[in-house]
Amino acid sequence: MAPFARLEYFNTGKKYDDIGAGLTPAPLPTERVITTGLNFDINQHVVVKADMQWFRQVSANNRFNLGLGWSF
Repeated sequence: MAPFARLEYFNTGKKYDDIGAGLTPAPLPTERVITTGLNFDINQHVVVKADMQWFRQVSANNRFNLGLGWSF
């Protein structure tokens, strides 16, 4: 078992091209996401991953993720 954490900042709507008065969307704030979780090694080639993500700007996006990975 191995814990992990990640801190991300991103903004996909920082600036928009001007498409005319009243039509150009307002810029969006930068989102911050904190992710913490655990990796469970089943064997040398298989891992189960569980994590929780917390969003600062849009807390409705907070979520629990469960994944399975393998290498071949």
